[in-house]
Amino acid sequence: RVTLTSATVPRLMVPFTALRRDHDGEYVFLMVGGKAHRTAVRSGLRMGDRIELLQGIEPGQQLIYRGFLGLTDGKAVKPVATTN
Repeated sequence: RVTLTSATVPRLMVPFTALRRDHDGEYVFLMVGGKAHRTAVRSGLRMGDRIELLQGIEPGQQLIYRGFLGLTDGKAVKPVATTN
């Protein structure tokens, strides 16, 4: 048996379902002032059902990760309670 120990690195991990891609690149939708705001991001490592975001958002911002049908930049949105 081998045990490897490495330095702990803080990572901004979000649900993989939040990451969108199109011809312009990777992006996510944030909720800003009750509206969806498309934000360009750069992703990193994927670990299970989560993915690391290296650029584009900061901890604490409200991320939209479900309900994308008909969602566009600037569309009114409202948060719902989560079970997590």
